[in-house]
Amino acid sequence: MMRVALIVALLAAFGCQGAEQCKDWGGSAGGASWSSCGDKKQRKIDCELKPYVPNQSVKCTCTVDGVVGKTFETMDTSKLGSLESSTSIANEQCGWHVSR
Repeated sequence: MMRVALIVALLAAFGCQGAEQCKDWGGSAGGASWSSCGDKKQRKIDCELKPYVPNQSVKCTCTVDGVVGKTFETMDTSKLGSLESSTSIANEQCGWHVSR
């Protein structure tokens, strides 16, 4: 038990940044990106923008350093324009654990 407490204290003291803790974020209705992450990787969500058609979903792709991971569909890409909602979407749909 003491070892765990010591390790946690040392990590806090040295300010270790978690692998998916990212300092930079950018977003719009077409996607969002996270960079300057602890693991030096860039994460992006890119959505296919096409003319608006009511009740039609849009395909979005999750990538890490340009490597395609999961894809998902959404009816409202405007939520990617806010840090809080895009981070929630990324963690849920892409399987990430990004934070700031």
